[in-house]
Amino acid sequence: MTSEKKTFGDAGELLIAKHVPCPKCKTGKLCLLRQNFKCADIICDFSDSLLR
Repeated sequence: MTSEKKTFGDAGELLIAKHVPCPKCKTGKLCLLRQNFKCADIICDFSDSLLR
C-alpha cells in the first residue's frame, strides 16, 4: 500500500515529464526513470540530463 505522499509525488513527476521541456537543452522529451532509481527521477532523452 502506498502512502498519500508517494502517490502525490508520483503524480507530480508524471505531470512534469509530460508538460515541462528539458531545462538544459529545451528540446528533449523528459522520461520517467524506474522506481527506486538511486540518483534521479526523470531523464531527458536528448541531452541525458538527470532531474530530481
